[in-house]
Formats: sequence, C-alpha cells, structure tokens
Amino acid sequence: MGALTPMAIGGGSLYKPMAVAIISGLLYSTLLTLIVVPAMYIVVKRREKVHTKNGQRTLKLKQ
Repeated sequence: MGALTPMAIGGGSLYKPMAVAIISGLLYSTLLTLIVVPAMYIVVKRREKVHTKNGQRTLKLKQ
C-alpha cells in the first residue's frame, strides 16, 4: 500500500476555499495595482495646478 496523501483520502476539498482566497486576492491586488492606483494618480495630477509666486511654489486646486 502506497503512502496516502491528503488528496487521496478526501482532503482535497479542504484546499478549495484556500485556493479561492488566494486567486481572488491575486486578482484584487492586480486590479488595484494596474488600474486603480494609476487612475487616482491621473485624477490628482489633473486637479493640481502649480503656480509660481515670489519664487515659491504654491498648489491650488481647480474649482
């Protein structure tokens, strides 16, 4: 009789929730990194307007 692994004795069903959590976490972090963060950067940069006055830089938001 060979060595029994958890998958062979029915323990494979225990790994499914962990796999779902790992895959969904990877997808969420990928979307956050590739879409949300650059989009927020663009939004913030568009709202900033840099003015130079008396040699000092002041930031003013468009209204």
